Amino acid sequence: MNGPLVAVLLAATTAAPERLAIYPLTSHGAPPEVMQQLGAALRIELARAGVAQVVTEEEGRSALKQPCGLNKACLSRFGRAAGATEVLFGEVHAHPDSFAVTLRLLDVTSGSETRSATASINRDVEEMVWATRAQVCQLKAPERYAGRIRFEVPSGAQLFVDGHERTERGAALRPGSYAVRIVDSGREIETWVEVKFEQTATVRLRRGESAPETRYEPWSDEDSVELRRLAPELRDSMSVGAELVEKDESTAPRWPAYTALGVGIVLIAAGVALQVRANSLRNEIETMRGPSGNVLLGKGSEVRSLQTSMSTARVTGWSLLGAGLAAGLGGGAYLLLVPAPTGARAEIGMTTSF
Repeated sequence: MNGPLVAVLLAATTAAPERLAIYPLTSHGAPPEVMQQLGAALRIELARAGVAQVVTEEEGRSALKQPCGLNKACLSRFGRAAGATEVLFGEVHAHPDSFAVTLRLLDVTSGSETRSATASINRDVEEMVWATRAQVCQLKAPERYAGRIRFEVPSGAQLFVDGHERTERGAALRPGSYAVRIVDSGREIETWVEVKFEQTATVRLRRGESAPETRYEPWSDEDSVELRRLAPELRDSMSVGAELVEKDESTAPRWPAYTALGVGIVLIAAGVALQVRANSLRNEIETMRGPSGNVLLGKGSEVRSLQTSMSTARVTGWSLLGAGLAAGLGGGAYLLLVPAPTGARAEIGMTTSF
């Protein structure tokens, strides 16, 4: 185990925990029983994480002199009265089938908000606890906010994550969506993999299969996101700030731009073809007119039909040209304005199978 990681682990076990007071969450349509469940879940998950000494409910009630809502000055006074260094507060918005929960941390000394986390939680109690656990990690232990990914692919297959070839062993990833490309025996298979908090996503592809299968398993206690309790093979391969990497939302894959450019070219080609067709129909109509410009006898209905076809081709052609130009400009702007993925952003675990 490397020096920096040892230092982090020793600091985690020896530093005195901060005191944190929980201010009652503000409800926007959420039933009282839900607010009670959330409050209890917060206390349980904070105790489980072991990152702060939580002020007891009795101490909190004694310090609660007046309603604060989201007023930071009032919340700072509440925190000082409770003998806390930080205050956890937030709000819950009720929706027809879910709750939007926003949690915030306030530094009592400065009176400023230091961190926040938002989650959409369905009305299932188990998911509420799971989501609360994730938010607690985001707020108080962001280095523990992680999931794992593992690949079971044919021997010799190349693996790319977010456009970069990956061969290293490792597993810790920030939750989020990752573009995965597998190159095996001359074929390329692309998919998106969602890395979930405290879950292992196993992406499995056998030789000859057309698409990978992704299955999820919750972490066991031995796989706890706490660094000091990570599985040995993961812990030994990790260096803080290297393999446990934030999902970089400032970069993006190139394929949407290339797709837009390709679509634009096809649309422009179709638009040009229709314009050529319209000109051809116009020439054909001219052959049905006499020297004076009048339609020849007996050609009226045929001319009207050709005029309708010409008008349709002309309008459709211009529409396709406009759409193609827009798609091409959009793809070009994407390439120019959106940074390409650079550097290592993900570490993966790779095993082989046949």
